[in-house]
Formats: sequence, C-alpha cells, structure tokens
Amino acid sequence: MGKRELLIVLAFIIVGAVVYHVAAPPSKPGAGFSFSQFWNTAKNTIQSDRATAEWQTKQVQAVATSVRELRIRDINGGIIIAGEDRADIAIEFTVRSTGPDENAARELARSSKLVIDALEDAIVISVKYAQGGRQTGRLTLHVPKNLTATINGGSGLTVSDVAGLRMIGAS
Repeated sequence: MGKRELLIVLAFIIVGAVVYHVAAPPSKPGAGFSFSQFWNTAKNTIQSDRATAEWQTKQVQAVATSVRELRIRDINGGIIIAGEDRADIAIEFTVRSTGPDENAARELARSSKLVIDALEDAIVISVKYAQGGRQTGRLTLHVPKNLTATINGGSGLTVSDVAGLRMIGAS
C-alpha cells in the first residue's frame, strides 16, 4: 500500500469521525470514556476505604424447648459461644466496616443485618452484609448448655460448655 492509499484511508477515518460527532445523539452525563473520568474513578476506588467504624447490636432470642441445634453461617470476624444455664440466647453482634469517611463507614456497618431463623429444631444465625466497603462481623452468644453448635465457615472460634460442636470450613 502506497502513501496515497494511506492518506485516503486516513481521510475516510477523519471524515467518518466528524460525521459521527455531528450526527450522533448527545451522550448522557458520565457516559462514554474520558481519561479524566477514568483517573477519578481509579483514585476514588483506591482511596474509598480509608475510614473505619463499628456498630454493635444486642438482642435476646427465645428458644423453644424442641430446639437442639444452633447453626451459624457467614461470620468472618470471630465467634464466641458460651453455654450457660438459661432458656434463651443472648446475642451481641459487632460489625466493623470501611468506607470513604467515618459516617459512611458507620452507615455501612449499621446496614449489615444479623438474620435469625427459628426453625422447629434449630436456630439459624447468618449475616447479610451491606454492599460497599469491607465488613467483618464478630458474634458473641450466651446459649443454653443443651444446644449443639454447628459453625459453617468463619474464623476465630471460641466455644465452651455446649452439648456438641460441628465445624464445617471454620477455624
């Protein structure tokens, strides 16, 4: 291909770009690609999780006499289970979250919810973490001694005075 052909191809590309910019509908704000938008997004992503905050909730869960098992899932910041002479479960749940500033981190921590399902023969406890930031949940439970605890996932486990313990993928 000679110089003349290259100039013709280049001219067609330039004419096509000009026609496209004239005929194309206006783009939506924030749509499309620009280096400044790319740079700002990258910078915000890198700096987005500088602040941390904690949020703690306490509650008591009634336990039916037919319940023999406590199942815990998705707790990634530590679990403490203490068996006691009691008929209910005292729950202390603490979430630590990151965010762009302390208020946003606190809101993300507050948005993470402990989900408790009371089944006929078991109590199932899991966490629904908020979207955004990085959350870790820590759970402390005071439970009846006659319960068997089943821990599915998680780390930092301390268990005492329960009827039995099953760990699946926990440490």
